[in-house]
Amino acid sequence: MKFLAFLLLSLCAHATKPQRLFDGKTLDQWQGTPGFWSVEDGAITASIEDGNTLSKNEFLYWKGEVADFDLNLHYRITGGPTANSGIQIRSQKDASGHAAGYQCDLDDGKLWLGADVPQKGISSTRPTPAEMLMHLKGNPGWTEEALQVGLDRAGKGELIKWGQHSGGPLPFGPQPPKKDLGSGIIFEGENLHVIKADGPAIPQSMASFGAGIWSGNSQLWWVAEKKNSQLTVEFSVPTTGEFEIYFAGTKAVDYGIHSFTINGSALGEAQDFFQPSSVSHTGQVKLGKATLSAGKNTLTIISSGTNPKAVKKHMFGLDYLRLAPEE
Repeated sequence: MKFLAFLLLSLCAHATKPQRLFDGKTLDQWQGTPGFWSVEDGAITASIEDGNTLSKNEFLYWKGEVADFDLNLHYRITGGPTANSGIQIRSQKDASGHAAGYQCDLDDGKLWLGADVPQKGISSTRPTPAEMLMHLKGNPGWTEEALQVGLDRAGKGELIKWGQHSGGPLPFGPQPPKKDLGSGIIFEGENLHVIKADGPAIPQSMASFGAGIWSGNSQLWWVAEKKNSQLTVEFSVPTTGEFEIYFAGTKAVDYGIHSFTINGSALGEAQDFFQPSSVSHTGQVKLGKATLSAGKNTLTIISSGTNPKAVKKHMFGLDYLRLAPEE
C-alpha cells in the first residue's frame, strides 16, 4: 500500500532563486532507510504492504543546508483516514535515526493536516492534550482545554505553531473583549488589500507575543526586500474629507525605518520600528492629516533603511489604521 508521494519539492531561500530539492529521478540528495523510500512516476514515494505496520517511524533526510526558506510541494496520500505522514522542519537526527523537532502533519485532510506537532517526547503520532501537557513542560498557562482547541483547529487544516507559544499561555479558547481603538474608521492591517509588495506581505498571528495586545491578535507582516522597497495597500472611505491618520504596528530587533504616503503624498515623519529586544506594540501613532476622496485610496509604506543596531531585515508590521474625520 503506497501511503505518501511527494510530487514536487522546491525551496525558495530569501534573496535567492528557487532551488529544486528533488531531481524527479533519483534520491541522490537524500538519505533514508533502503526499502522504504523510492522514486515512482517522478515522485518521492514511501509505501508499506497491506496489513503491515512500521516498527518505528522512518525518515528521509535532505542533505543540503538552508537559511530562511519557503518550502513548496504537492503530495498525495492513500490508505484511508489512518494513513499519516509529515514533514520535519529543522529537526535533528538522533542515534536511532529518529528526527527530533517539529513536524507539519500530513493526512488526507480530515484530521491533522497542517498541525505543527512536537515530535520530541511525544510517543504517539496522534498526541492527546494530556500527553502533550505531560511532555512539554515549562509552559505556564498551558491547559488540556486550550490544547484540545488547538488540536481541533489543526484537524481542520490550520497550521498551529506550538513552538511560538513556548513560555506563555496558549491563545486558544475565549479571547479578551475587543478594546476601544477610538472613533472613526478602523482598518485591520491583516484585512487590507495588498496592491504591491516588494517582498512577502502576509497576515501574521501576534497572539503568542501577548493575547489581546494587537487588535484581532493579528497584523499585516511585511518583509521588505531592501532599502526603498515599497508596500502599497488599498482602503475605501464613504465620503470625501480631511482625516487625521493614526497608525498602530510593531517594534522588534529586525524591524526597519519606514516612511508613509497617502495617495502618493508624504504623510508625517519616517518612523524607526527598531527595539533592541523582544517584540512590542507601538500604540497609536499620529501620522498627520490627509484629504481622502470618496472610494478607494492607497497607503504606501517605504523602507527608508534600518537602525544601526538593528538586524538588517527591514521588517514592518501593520496592526491597524484609524481614520478620524476632521470636525
